[in-house]
Order: sequence, then structure tokens, then C-alpha cells
Amino acid sequence: MKFSLKSEVTAKIWDPKSGRATVQTKEALQLNRYLDSIKGQMICTIIASRKLTKS
Repeated sequence: MKFSLKSEVTAKIWDPKSGRATVQTKEALQLNRYLDSIKGQMICTIIASRKLTKS
């Protein structure tokens, strides 16, 4: 699945294979935390929707 968060990051700190910023800068750490937050929200939404369809 691909989606856009409408965020920009310089190519030199981005690892396209892992989908994360690789350098330990404040910007990179904030971006990775944000990505983790979005991923967590997506997982919770998927789990909740599966529970609703099983009921």
C-alpha cells in the first residue's frame, strides 16, 4: 500500500527501502515519530474494522 502524507524531506536523509529517515537529526527523528504514529493509527483502524465485520 502506498499513500502520501504531503510531507517533504531531503533525499539525503531518506531511505526509500525502509520508508524512513535514516539520519539522527531533529527533523528525521520527528518525521520517524510521525510515521510511527500514523502506522499505529492505521493498525488500530484495521483491527477495529475486522472486529466489526466478524460480529
